[in-house]
Amino acid sequence: AGVHARGQVAHVVTTRAWKPQHLQRALAPHLPADLSCFGVAAVAPDWHAVHQALGKTYSYWIDNGAVADPFARRTAWRTPFRLQLGDLQEVAAMIPGRRDWRAFARRGDEREDTVREVTSVAWRAEGDFMVCAIDGAGFIYRQVRSLVGAMVAVANASCTREDLSLALSGEPTAASAQQAPARGLCLEAVRYEPEPAWHAVGTAAIGG
Repeated sequence: AGVHARGQVAHVVTTRAWKPQHLQRALAPHLPADLSCFGVAAVAPDWHAVHQALGKTYSYWIDNGAVADPFARRTAWRTPFRLQLGDLQEVAAMIPGRRDWRAFARRGDEREDTVREVTSVAWRAEGDFMVCAIDGAGFIYRQVRSLVGAMVAVANASCTREDLSLALSGEPTAASAQQAPARGLCLEAVRYEPEPAWHAVGTAAIGG
């Protein structure tokens, strides 16, 4: 399974006028089984879902129970070892900041500018799961998965904090080479400013 999204935002230009609720209903039969449209709203002609986004929030889920949860196999990473929340939280404190993330760049990311700001990284326990929430103004290709992989490796003593510190300064190390599987990653929200009137409603519906 690949990356998931609860708070994905997209825009389209239609060839005819639609009432939002009518367009939402019309879309439903044409969407694949793993995709749902939770809301439709009219926006200004020059509004762009990608270019006007100021930030994103991702979550990453790890199945950390004593016994693997078979129902989570497509939405969580089952590591071969159990993790301690305190260890993950300590490592997470090293991550936030505006940096050049070139050490974490992956093949396929052709952007020359690898400077991004990660505003917060927080781990929490949710039942048998370890959940990481990462918020940032923008991310390079696979950056979130790379950061989660690095934090898990340091928390598990597969890599050292020195490895991670060097990677955060731009030097490739064993820590920056780590990458968590796609299945545990979920886009939770996209941030805009000013906050569109429709956004809070859509986010509430998506987040439950």
